[in-house]
Amino acid sequence: KLQFLYFIGHTMQPPPSPPLGPKGGKGKGAGIPLFLGKRKANPDAGVIATNDAATGSKVRAVHLGYYNDPYIAKVSKIPATGIGSESPLVRRGYWARVRFVQRCIETFCAKHSTGFQVVSIGCGYDSTYFRLKESLEGLARWVDVDLPQVVSAKKRNIEDPAVLPLTEDGVYQLLPFDLREPGLPEALSKQCKVDLTLPTLCISECVLIYLRAHEGDAVLESLATSFTTISVVTYEQVNPMTPFGQKMITNLEARGCPLLSYTAYPDLDAQAARYRTAGFDTATAKDMNAVWMSLPEDERKRVSKIEILDELEEWVLIHSHYSFVCASKGTPGWDTEVFGN
Repeated sequence: KLQFLYFIGHTMQPPPSPPLGPKGGKGKGAGIPLFLGKRKANPDAGVIATNDAATGSKVRAVHLGYYNDPYIAKVSKIPATGIGSESPLVRRGYWARVRFVQRCIETFCAKHSTGFQVVSIGCGYDSTYFRLKESLEGLARWVDVDLPQVVSAKKRNIEDPAVLPLTEDGVYQLLPFDLREPGLPEALSKQCKVDLTLPTLCISECVLIYLRAHEGDAVLESLATSFTTISVVTYEQVNPMTPFGQKMITNLEARGCPLLSYTAYPDLDAQAARYRTAGFDTATAKDMNAVWMSLPEDERKRVSKIEILDELEEWVLIHSHYSFVCASKGTPGWDTEVFGN
């Protein structure tokens, strides 16, 4: 029954790996790995492989009616096949996750409707920009950031005739970048014309946990230092010392997906403190059980009827091991408002 952990816990976003060409994929050999002699295994392959699996779960959730997203199958090129290949827990969990991130974006938009930006780090094949584009008043720039291999594939997929016209106004940008290296704000500014003085929301779903603690800390500190007004919504695992958490660690490590900073920030208090230490004014962390209960009751009732769950105890157990952290600098109250407080 732990098989679904690899979907609800994993994000479609793999952690970035070193660029294949100079400056994140530009120059001779960009995007094409050159091997002199025996081919070496990619140490990030295990995590990269979760992209298709997790995106497939989202595609199937959309197909079954959990939420509406006419773009995810086009952006990912993954068909809605294999219904039932993962537990219904996974699809309901993805709906809750997608719905909460949408609330975070919309709440930030409402507070900064005269102009704001969104940066999604470790974006994978995420289609949120295309799904929400028309409803986000004041959106000046949206940048999806990931490692060069993923960005290259996503760029090809976006050439779909149903998607490409949505990028013609220049608001949407793709940035290949290795989060283990310094300089994310500078790359966003120079390569994607991100305005560091404009209110910006950063989305990070199961990304920092694949980095070593000091690497993730550096990312957060650079954002808090470089942006005048910055908020972050992060989805990550918590409670590594429980039997469930320990099993998750060993299973994911065996799949080549070690959770490198899981034990460094083990609970909700430690997660929130991490962001305050990094330079954010406020930070609030809640587990997924609390997030689920914060979502509109009518919507929860609707999705609960799509597929009946017999494993309600298991649902509660799983979601006590996943959390959202919302942190803010320059937008007072946003981090508690999104949780319905």
